Amino acid sequence: MVDESTDEELCEKMQSYYDNLSELLGKYSYRDISPTYSRNLLSDLRNKVVFRSMGSNFDMLNCPSMMIYTTVFNAEKKENIIYIFFICTKKKFMNMGYAKGMLDDFIDYIKTKYNQYANRIVLSSLYSSVTFYESYGFDWCKETILEHKRILQFEKYEKDAFYVLMEMKL
Repeated sequence: MVDESTDEELCEKMQSYYDNLSELLGKYSYRDISPTYSRNLLSDLRNKVVFRSMGSNFDMLNCPSMMIYTTVFNAEKKENIIYIFFICTKKKFMNMGYAKGMLDDFIDYIKTKYNQYANRIVLSSLYSSVTFYESYGFDWCKETILEHKRILQFEKYEKDAFYVLMEMKL
C-alpha cells in the first residue's frame, strides 16, 4: 500500500497520532502514573509503543493493552536489556488475559529479533502489580534502580523511596 498524502497531510497525521497516543496514555494511567512521566516516555524517540489489538483492523482507541519499552545493549556483558517502562490494560479488559497475551507475544518477538546475545527484561513495577509479574515468571532484581540509568531517565529518584525492580532472563 502506498500513501499518496502530501508532506503536510503526513505531518498532520503524525501529529494526530501523537496527540491520540498522549491522550490514550493518560486514560490508561491517570490514577497511578504521573502525566510528566507519560509525556517524557513519549518524547523520547528511542522508546517504542506496542498495542495489543483486537481483530485485524488497528484502532489504537480500541486496543485493550499497550506497552512502552526500549532496548539497550550492554557490550560488557554481551546482553540486551529490554526495559519495559509502561504496560497497562484498560480497566474494562482487566483479568481477561490481555496483559499476559501481550507479554507472551512480546517475549516471542524479543527471542526472535534479539537472538544473537542473552536477553533480559527489566521493569520497575508498581507494588500493586508485583503479584502479576511474579506469577508470570519475573524475579525480584538484585540490582538497585541506581544501576539502571535508562530507568532513571524517566523515574524521579528519591533516596528513601522503595523501588520494585523485576527481571526475567530469556
